Amino acid sequence: MSGHHHAHHSHHTHRTHRTRRSRRSEERSLRRYLPALLALAAGLAALLFLLFGPVGKQEQGPDSSRGESVVINGVKCRPKSNLSTYLVMGIDDTGEVTDEYTYGGQADVLLVLVVDKVHQTWQQLAINRNTMTEVHSYDEDGEDVGTSRVQISYAHMAGDGGTFSCENTVRAVSDLLMGQHIDGYVSMNMDCVSVLNNLAGGVTVTVVDDFSQADPSLERGATLRLTDEQAYTFVRGRMSVGDGTNESRMRRQAAFLNGLRANMMELALEDEGYPLRAYNTMKPYITTDLTDQDFTNLAAALVQSTFAGEVSISGSIGMDDFEQATFEPDQDSLGEAVIELFYNRES
Repeated sequence: MSGHHHAHHSHHTHRTHRTRRSRRSEERSLRRYLPALLALAAGLAALLFLLFGPVGKQEQGPDSSRGESVVINGVKCRPKSNLSTYLVMGIDDTGEVTDEYTYGGQADVLLVLVVDKVHQTWQQLAINRNTMTEVHSYDEDGEDVGTSRVQISYAHMAGDGGTFSCENTVRAVSDLLMGQHIDGYVSMNMDCVSVLNNLAGGVTVTVVDDFSQADPSLERGATLRLTDEQAYTFVRGRMSVGDGTNESRMRRQAAFLNGLRANMMELALEDEGYPLRAYNTMKPYITTDLTDQDFTNLAAALVQSTFAGEVSISGSIGMDDFEQATFEPDQDSLGEAVIELFYNRES
């Protein structure tokens, strides 16, 4: 992974409440606006990545076959060709990203985006932050002292809070997904939820969980446009919200990101200067190894990429010896997710 660069993350959720007709008209609008959008180059492309999802690093050339057949869950499969895989991280930390060597915050949000450049589609996998897996840790000199089986969110903590933490998280996610290669990452501090909500003019959500202890203004059953403060609680609140689980928080994060994307898309189509302003506002909160050129390439192929579904891993919830929540992934479900994202079944 190269260096430390700013850019944008793409967060999409599966539920798109749009008819085919409105989807087509949106695509026509996008095509009409595309020349103006492309003129904004890197900064703009970065925001487009956030809004619409990635299309892959085009300079990587065709990668016709990524290897021989493998057997997963007793199923013989062959790797898909021409995939680009990205990891998007939301870090439980506050403030702007710094380079000081302190332990990084935990990764509260882990989204894997897999882009199929042959079929021009993409899929998303949300990984539960409490997933128990092998995570590398390091001594004060940065030497690898081996792995221990802990929550995957700790991979980011075992580093500098910047590039090193991100790369350790990429390594843990790759290992969890049976060694799949991850092409790039985008990491963002979670306190920028309020900043994103503000940039989007307030995201509208339906409140399903009981927030009476955390924020009574988030009335259960209500559909409301979030204030920046409410957005922060809605996305990050856990212990004093509803059943207190990370699983219900993951559902809220998905709902927020879905609304965020819809708002930002609308604003970007209304005002061609909006994406660049939004990107500049977000820049201090982001760590990534993608270059501006990567993002410019993504924008060029924007309207060609279609969402092909959300993949999930089932498992059982428990508690470790330190009374921290755990999620033990079901190995069959994990294998199925890996096949769905990265392989074609051989008949």
